[in-house]
Amino acid sequence: MKLALHFALIAVMSITFSACDNQRQQKLWSEPDVDVTDGRFSPEVLWQMGNVAELAVSPDGQTAIFTISYTDIAANKSTTEIYSVPSSGGGPIIQLTSGDGLSVNSPAFLPDGRIAFLRPKAKGADNLLWIANHDGSNPQPVANSEGVEGFLFAPCGKRVALVRSVKIDTDIHDLYPDLPKANARIETDLMYRHWNHWADGSYSHVFVADLQGNELLNSKDIMEGERHHSPLPPFGGVEQLAWSPDSKSLAYTSKKLQGKGAALSTNSDIFIYSLETAETKNVSAPNAGYDTNPAFAPDGSLFWLSMERDGYESDRNRLCVMDLSNGQKSYVTESFRSGVDDYCWAPDGQTLYFVGVWHGTSMIHSTNLQGEVRQLTDGQYDYASVALLGDQRLLTKRHSMSEAD
Repeated sequence: MKLALHFALIAVMSITFSACDNQRQQKLWSEPDVDVTDGRFSPEVLWQMGNVAELAVSPDGQTAIFTISYTDIAANKSTTEIYSVPSSGGGPIIQLTSGDGLSVNSPAFLPDGRIAFLRPKAKGADNLLWIANHDGSNPQPVANSEGVEGFLFAPCGKRVALVRSVKIDTDIHDLYPDLPKANARIETDLMYRHWNHWADGSYSHVFVADLQGNELLNSKDIMEGERHHSPLPPFGGVEQLAWSPDSKSLAYTSKKLQGKGAALSTNSDIFIYSLETAETKNVSAPNAGYDTNPAFAPDGSLFWLSMERDGYESDRNRLCVMDLSNGQKSYVTESFRSGVDDYCWAPDGQTLYFVGVWHGTSMIHSTNLQGEVRQLTDGQYDYASVALLGDQRLLTKRHSMSEAD
């Protein structure tokens, strides 16, 4: 018996189709069939299947790159590499990276069409930012990029936002350097542990730097000295950052609370940092809920995901829009009775596409700025993301429990 992978890249070939019309889709990639010798879908069979994770689209919309993770059961190790596929479909799937057993992550395109990713130079070393040609050739580490945990290039291509861990609080080894093997902890704050992570005195901070050739220069911590995180742990990534169209401002997500408030509240906010004035402004207050994942519209207005109630982690995510010229704010998915999980802009700047769950499946929807929501896909499967692929197509990940054959 053979099983087909349940996770594939799908190009939705027309973004002007009628609601629930699911006939104009094309599968760009799926894992080759896997042999099952004993008739059982075992964990070992599942591990043979490549796991598609991160996606990125070239500036010209002609190529999609994505990561696939494979597990070596005998070595008890998984390895992740970057692959490319033509957005037209039918073309070859090409492996772009060879980490020699060192996993690659965070694939992205620079505005000039080159690709960037994170990878260590050696086992156990910190990640470095690497830049390669569009076909993966000539990969080079970027100078001064040690310890980068995430990155986002500005539209101009000359600046980049970086995520790094910054040690601010002292721990027992700082206080007692003569006891290097001590594993005791000194805790004075309720947020000493978050999910499976102990607070270690380090905070995720956002830096901005200039990219000149293959070197980062003038790196600046825009949250210097703050005992706050951005992106937010434990799951936040660069989707919580956004560059303005003119590359002069950077929006980021943070929960700037301390003590009991940080432990009990979900009140994160969207902040905008101006590179020209070095000033930071909270634009989502006074909303008391969870605000995250900002994105600038082509006209410079700002969108983000917003939960209404404080302390309620499962509240409905709404798409909020703010006109930054006057501070006016509205919500464009109020007629959608569930939450928004991922979204992207249409080229006209008047339409957004988003993924949201309704009646047990996660489908692609659209909304205009007047809040008129339409469901665009239907079927017994789930869409996990949505990204613009050129002017008339969307790139998404789709998975299903009903596609075994």
